[in-house]
Amino acid sequence: MNKNNWIDVLIQWKKDNKIPWIEYKNHQIGFPEKRKIIKEITELELNWNEQMPSLIQLPKEIARMTQLTRLNLYGHKLIELPKEIGELVSLKELDIGANCLEDLPPEILKLTNLIELNLYGNKKLTLTEKQKNWILSLEKKGCNIQVDNFSNLTPLPSNLHF
Repeated sequence: MNKNNWIDVLIQWKKDNKIPWIEYKNHQIGFPEKRKIIKEITELELNWNEQMPSLIQLPKEIARMTQLTRLNLYGHKLIELPKEIGELVSLKELDIGANCLEDLPPEILKLTNLIELNLYGNKKLTLTEKQKNWILSLEKKGCNIQVDNFSNLTPLPSNLHF
């Protein structure tokens, strides 16, 4: 089997979901079309906008993009994240706000280098005790956290934004 088959899966996902690739001077939005860029990209801006269709799922192969430090999936209709999200240990910023997430995979606890985490707007999101402790540990390291269903933490961390 081709060792880069994961790239083919991601390119097909891009096509199936009609995800654009828009390049500005120093900024790109969408999902790249070139294999080399997919392997090397560090920031993936997939936040919903007028050019971006609403996504309901994320392929597990996204975790093979190990160079990612920023992943923005804000404003879609994602109902779950693949457990492989935990393999993106280089992530510093994860924005999964304003989706339809009800829970997070346990593997998300592996993302310990985050400095920005947005969970806000996932109205039905339920966190396990381990995930709550993970969020608290991120906050203690200075991570800026946005969440709207976390009022049972005492005391509330200063970096939590409602």
